[in-house]
Amino acid sequence: MNYHKSWSQKAIDSFERVIAAHGGWASWDCFDSVTMRLIKFEGFLPFVKGLTKTFQASKKIIVSPKTRLVEFDYETHKDIFLDGQLTFSPEKKVVVDGRTLFKKRTFEKWTPEHSLYFFGYAWVNYISYPFILPNFKLLESKTEIATT
Repeated sequence: MNYHKSWSQKAIDSFERVIAAHGGWASWDCFDSVTMRLIKFEGFLPFVKGLTKTFQASKKIIVSPKTRLVEFDYETHKDIFLDGQLTFSPEKKVVVDGRTLFKKRTFEKWTPEHSLYFFGYAWVNYISYPFILPNFKLLESKTEIATT
């Protein structure tokens, strides 16, 4: 693996241990997708944002992290997150960039479009960590001590 030039050898060695604990690079190379069936979906964030009132939880989620594709299966239809683009069926509505939906209000209720973007983005990243991290630049840590 080619790490970003900002990674120290100590960071690379430590990270390689994490990769080994997750099955190694060979496991990642032959990994295509994860299928999850939601048994229970609850919590403060979904509740506040409108779960079961303004949007529904899907019954099955298929995540393809290498293509950044997430399919939400509601049994009656499937909605798609593809690296930020949202496609809703059966009406075939497309939102090119899901980030544009958010008004940045703390208690904003979500529509199905909001939840598709948020959970699509979350699942595709959760499933692909830690394997995508070597591509990111590490920030230098600087400590300043104030003296008087």
